[in-house]
Amino acid sequence: MTNESGATRRVGVGRAASLVFVSRGVALAASLASLLVMSASIGPSGRGAVATFVVILTLVSVVAGMGTGAAAYVSVNRVRDRVGEVIGATTVWTMLVGAGGLVLAWLADSVGLPARWFGASGLGLEALIAVGVGGQYLATTTLQVLTGQGRVRATAAGFLVVPILGLGGNLVAGLTDGGTSGFLVVQALAPAVGGAMLLGLVGAAPRVGAAGIRALAASGRRAWPGDVANILSYRLDVLLLGVI
Repeated sequence: MTNESGATRRVGVGRAASLVFVSRGVALAASLASLLVMSASIGPSGRGAVATFVVILTLVSVVAGMGTGAAAYVSVNRVRDRVGEVIGATTVWTMLVGAGGLVLAWLADSVGLPARWFGASGLGLEALIAVGVGGQYLATTTLQVLTGQGRVRATAAGFLVVPILGLGGNLVAGLTDGGTSGFLVVQALAPAVGGAMLLGLVGAAPRVGAAGIRALAASGRRAWPGDVANILSYRLDVLLLGVI
């Protein structure tokens, strides 16, 4: 008896690995192209602000997500007919994570950190951070769901969504001379729009219920410490540079 889905078996293990490898390579190329666009458009201080912004979105989404992204993968991988329930719970968690991002942004703004990091402050930036944090969580978790489903082609396509959207947005920001603020907007909107698109790739109607939300949270608690430790191990240094 195998745990692989019919889609994975039809594609074949070797071809599945090749598809994912190629998509990850294209995604990396798109991300590198985005860096080149930013390097040509804004100076070192602007690039530092964008890097700090991305790190904050990633850190807060992982911490506030409480391990539910990994739990979504496990739940779908073990019981395929729970996809709708998991997606419903993920949608609710996206709103909760975004709300947590808004609260943290407001607290940071009250002590002047956004002005120091990004040269901007106020409700507009706080809302942008909330959208970016929620979007980062949604994009990451829906990609976990696609992987858990064993749908190789959809997963391979999913890896491309946010990097391609980011590259397109960064090109627009660069060509229109949007400055640092334009690139910050792209970093927040790309995962938010990409996450919504990935929901469409999942192909299941969300079923929202208190039981599903609690189950995802209970499963996530076991994965949460590892998720936080992993993200801190290679992102905290960038954030600390912005603080000091």
